[in-house]
Amino acid sequence: MRKLAYLSIVVVALVLGSFLFFYSIIISNQPSVSNPSISPDVFQENNNYAEATSSVSGISEQKENVPITSLEQLSLNSNKSKFSQVIIDKRVYNVEVASTPEEREIGLMNRDHLDSNTGMIFVFQDISEVSFWNENTLISLDIIWILNNKVKGISSLRSIGGGPLTVFSPTPVQYVLEIPAGTALRNGIHIGSIVEFKL
Repeated sequence: MRKLAYLSIVVVALVLGSFLFFYSIIISNQPSVSNPSISPDVFQENNNYAEATSSVSGISEQKENVPITSLEQLSLNSNKSKFSQVIIDKRVYNVEVASTPEEREIGLMNRDHLDSNTGMIFVFQDISEVSFWNENTLISLDIIWILNNKVKGISSLRSIGGGPLTVFSPTPVQYVLEIPAGTALRNGIHIGSIVEFKL
């Protein structure tokens, strides 16, 4: 009878020991969570997001000072710097970047001067037809409509002194470049001109 009792105790101890051993292995493989209100699954998702963000930041940093040709690249870089370069047929234009709704709404309003070969590039998140008007625009501008790194059209936007005017993109566009009036003609910008972006 005693042997049976001892045997039962040994079996229970072995089962309990095995359970504790495997439980400790499972626990040690779980991520450490400092906030008890966050489940391990949420923590893992946050880690993935952080890794993805780091990856994007790394790409953005690597792309500095080299030509960029996509909306995503220009948008990423415009978050770091509000100045960029637009290259049309190998001619460089130093531009401000307007990538938020607020920046696009203000644009070049109330500017009374714009140097030669400077301007503003408007970055849109979606390819769409857009329009520009001359409210509070004190200088006349050339509007360059851009899609897939090519000029799709050129419009003239006079200053508000000549009366209200709205111009419309000839096609859906990704970007719009505003430069001083007469620049497009003087520099030979035309439909089909190749456009690059560079920080």
